[in-house]
Amino acid sequence: TVNGNVEIKVAGIGTQNVRGIRNAGTNGTMVFNGDVHIVADIKNPSNGGYITGVDTWSGSKTYFNGNTVIDINSGKGETISWSNVWANALQLNQGGYIAFSGEKCIMNVSNNGYTAQSVNLAGNTDIVEFNSNETIITSKSDYGVNGIAGYGKALFSGKDVTINSYLTSGVT
Repeated sequence: TVNGNVEIKVAGIGTQNVRGIRNAGTNGTMVFNGDVHIVADIKNPSNGGYITGVDTWSGSKTYFNGNTVIDINSGKGETISWSNVWANALQLNQGGYIAFSGEKCIMNVSNNGYTAQSVNLAGNTDIVEFNSNETIITSKSDYGVNGIAGYGKALFSGKDVTINSYLTSGVT
């Protein structure tokens, strides 16, 4: 449990898989009671990898009780450029659970050359809950975009929800 504000910056060149937060211990629990800001800016990672703001697996639960902002590859206003590398704000699998309960939850994912998706619910038992009064989810890519994708459940009980998916190439 973290009661104060948290800022996580992940930056680098040539890595395979990158995560701001990884909660993959069997039935693990992480609680963030303050505001959380995650910024990930990776250049030229290995093909077949991914960049993710929050990764929750194996029955683990992650709670964000303050305002949460996840910026994937927008820390320096640049976009990553490679092939076959996913960019996600959230990645859940094998019964992962994430809940957002602060006033605001904002996710921005930008990718160049492969798919940008804000929420990846890879398993059919995964659940993400958006309880914030304002939720804004934005995915941008020249290849493919998904606001929310997968097999699990995305639940919205907050007041305002905006999901933007922008295909940047060929759009006028």
